Amino acid sequence: MEHKNCLNCGEKLTGKFCVECGQKADTHRISPKHFLLHDLLHGFWHIDKGILYTLKQTFTGPGHAALDYIAGRRIRYYNVFYLTLIALGLNLLISHFLEQYEPTAELEGDGEIIYNFITHNIKYIILCFIPLFALNGFIIFRRPKLNYAEHMIIAGFALLGCIVIALFFNLLSMALISFRNLQWWSRIDDLQSFICLCFPAWVYIQVTRRKYKIPGFIWRIVFFYFLFLIELIIAFILGMIIANGGNFEGKIMI
Repeated sequence: MEHKNCLNCGEKLTGKFCVECGQKADTHRISPKHFLLHDLLHGFWHIDKGILYTLKQTFTGPGHAALDYIAGRRIRYYNVFYLTLIALGLNLLISHFLEQYEPTAELEGDGEIIYNFITHNIKYIILCFIPLFALNGFIIFRRPKLNYAEHMIIAGFALLGCIVIALFFNLLSMALISFRNLQWWSRIDDLQSFICLCFPAWVYIQVTRRKYKIPGFIWRIVFFYFLFLIELIIAFILGMIIANGGNFEGKIMI
């Protein structure tokens, strides 16, 4: 798709690149084909600048950042999915370090199977949140008129924010490791969970701004979380059945 003006800065296009900001002139709407063949593969082989800018926008206006990226203003952004992988890798590394300071419960039967399954597949489980978020957003928030691949961008910013929040609290835990066994520390963990839970809602508040009235948005975001919970339960049960060779009784013994 060709444009007369740059989608990033609005400058008139006279060649393959914008003479003002350098963005490609053939920037087009994100489609499933473009998402797979360009965003993922291109992002793997070409590390772009903009990590700090992308992180800043993720916390000052994640929904606006997602809409900017969808609209074609992408040159300042680092690929959100690869930044998510970097943040997730750092998070898992620090979490592994912190595990040695946590009391470990003795598990038996299905409890041990569940623990091992989650431990060995945690990175894949977390990354599966992106297509689930995108699916629910595509089903529920129809007025922005975005396709599924574009909802993947929104979901990517939502998950990136949650992972970086968790990374911040894990770094805090590592810095204050001697306080982790104190009773009040559980409130810190509760605060992290609450912020991560609310973050996707904040993203969709910005994405759907002026598209819905307050009651309309509230029931939609509640339904969004409800669908996500049901999807997690179904995925969990299927995962346990597969992990246990088709025999999962649903009982956890500690």
